[in-house]
Amino acid sequence: MLKNIKTSLLIVLVSITSLYAQIEPLLPTPTGSGEAAAIDGKIYCFGGDANPLSEYFNGLEKFDPFNNQWEKKSNMNFGRHSLRSVVIDGKIYAIGGHIGNSVAVNESYDPISDSWAILTQMPTGRSSFGIAKYENSIFCIGGNSSGSYTDKVEKYYVSLDSWETKQALPETRNLLTATTFNDKIFVFCGYNTSNEIDGKVFIYNIDTDSWSHGNQQLIPTANSKSILVGDKIFVVGGYDGEGNLVKSIQIYDPQTDSWSFGSDLLWGRVEPDCVIIDSYLYIIGGSPSSGFTSISKLDISGLVSVKNKAVKNIGINNFHLYQNYPNPFNPSTLISFYLVEDNFVQLKIYNNIGQEIETIFQGNLTGGKHQYMFNANKLSSGTYFCQLKAGEQIATKKMILLK
Repeated sequence: MLKNIKTSLLIVLVSITSLYAQIEPLLPTPTGSGEAAAIDGKIYCFGGDANPLSEYFNGLEKFDPFNNQWEKKSNMNFGRHSLRSVVIDGKIYAIGGHIGNSVAVNESYDPISDSWAILTQMPTGRSSFGIAKYENSIFCIGGNSSGSYTDKVEKYYVSLDSWETKQALPETRNLLTATTFNDKIFVFCGYNTSNEIDGKVFIYNIDTDSWSHGNQQLIPTANSKSILVGDKIFVVGGYDGEGNLVKSIQIYDPQTDSWSFGSDLLWGRVEPDCVIIDSYLYIIGGSPSSGFTSISKLDISGLVSVKNKAVKNIGINNFHLYQNYPNPFNPSTLISFYLVEDNFVQLKIYNNIGQEIETIFQGNLTGGKHQYMFNANKLSSGTYFCQLKAGEQIATKKMILLK
């Protein structure tokens, strides 16, 4: 029995990390709040805060994931952080950002000529906004406009090099993210007018220039990044309302307006960059502290399209086990988890050699968030594992008891 429990714990821990691969070499220039884009199988990283933090990085660095080599390319005209970018017709459009204050800069990069061109400025200078493309146009949504949250939505026509103001967001919002699916733009995350992270989802209908609401995130976040993977939208990283880094990938289905959890990141990341090349999702930078240089890649080859229905085989879960709080703890700690749907649940504690210490709960629970207090008053200091089993799926978190 003991051997089986130890083997089970090992399998769980391996299955979480085996979906990811760590990329070497790391980003040449440590930055935070920069951007990345993928063109013709290459990754372009640019902008952000370089060290020292007062230095706005204007460099552009190109990564070839097939030979793991970096190459410096032509600098941007304006170094800045918290800018946003999209790729249209093989060119990068880098818009907005922060240089002391929010700026309206709009410039494009042509990888063929390795050159930047200055374009018509955005009407509203802003940073940390949502950006999405649709056909030959770019939508800039919400964000921070020199210290004030904005609800403005402005559309850039690439072929005309001109801007148009569209229907504003239902409320001001900062540190948000946006992704297009079919003829709608889905806006996630961010701080609301009351400076709260509420997990709201806003849906913009491009044809009617109108807004509606979707179902809220499972874990409300800010400073996340979203990206379309197949017919699902992945919301990656960020931090929650208590300032904790969020390792979960939250997966939104725009066709059913529903959420599920994907595999956890290797590290929690604030404002990571995400690009797709072939069957891999590359997760780049995104600082737990400024200057995070790590790149991870997630194999998404299991997300295939069959008759326009996504077949999921990349570790999507029907529940999420949060890290216990506080951790380390003495002697009590709160264990929380979220069930997407009703399920039979087992919540147990094991020691570091796989022995079961306590069954905290066993039985049927409804979908939603659940919390249980664990008291380790009779235990000695050390490493323990909290294991949640819901149906056939298992998640494990490491807990540290310090007396």
